[in-house]
Amino acid sequence: MKYLLLSLVISLSTGLSVSGGTAVPDHSTWNSLLQKYVSEAGVVNYSAFKTNKEFQNYILTISGSHPDDSWSRDQKMAYWINAYNAFTVKLIIDNMPLRSIKDI
Repeated sequence: MKYLLLSLVISLSTGLSVSGGTAVPDHSTWNSLLQKYVSEAGVVNYSAFKTNKEFQNYILTISGSHPDDSWSRDQKMAYWINAYNAFTVKLIIDNMPLRSIKDI
C-alpha cells in the first residue's frame, strides 16, 4: 500500500510550474528523497530523512506555498499528497524513537 501511494505521488508531481498565480512548488527533491530513502517494499529510512538538509528545505518550501485557483487539479492533488506524506515523515522523525506512528 505504501509503495502504491509513493508511486502515485511521483506520477502526480511531474511537470509542475508557475501558472499565473502562486508558484507551484517543485516536487523533484521530494521524489529523489523517496527514491533514495524508501525501499521497493515500502520501508522508510527515517534516520536518513532526519539528517537530510534537502528534506528540511522541502518542508520549508511546502510550508511557504499554498494552492490557489491558478493551479490545475493535478497540481493541487500533487501538493496535498506530497505535503501530507512529507509532514508525516517529519512528525515521525520529530518523535523518534517510535515503534509505531500510533504511539504519537
